[in-house]
Amino acid sequence: MATHQITIAKASKNDFEKVYNLLSPMEELFNNRWSNEESWTEWDDDNEDKLELLAIRKEIAEEEYCDEDEVDNRLVLYEFIKRRMRLCGCSNWQRVVTAAECLIDTFCDPQESCLAWRPDLKRAMYNTMLGE
Repeated sequence: MATHQITIAKASKNDFEKVYNLLSPMEELFNNRWSNEESWTEWDDDNEDKLELLAIRKEIAEEEYCDEDEVDNRLVLYEFIKRRMRLCGCSNWQRVVTAAECLIDTFCDPQESCLAWRPDLKRAMYNTMLGE
């Protein structure tokens, strides 16, 4: 029987941080900040994401020779996401997702909806702790 081996790049803490820095503000923007609901969540004045969004709005207004309040929120959001995606880079998020998928497929019980050891691995670890 032939055996095959595949090597998956390990996602670093920096990879995870870049992916979080991309996805966390995007989730906040889509779910809370710019929703069509009547009440918006207020940002602190020193919030880094808020400051970046305001800077982007100002840049676009200067480029388009218009007032900042005339800049479409969609353009600001697009530029914000584009910059975060550039910082994240293609390989960062792929390493994070692929590593997580590989670990889950290899070690987790496919019958469970949460992170739980496969039954055979759970038994092996239990037996190892008992010295068997």
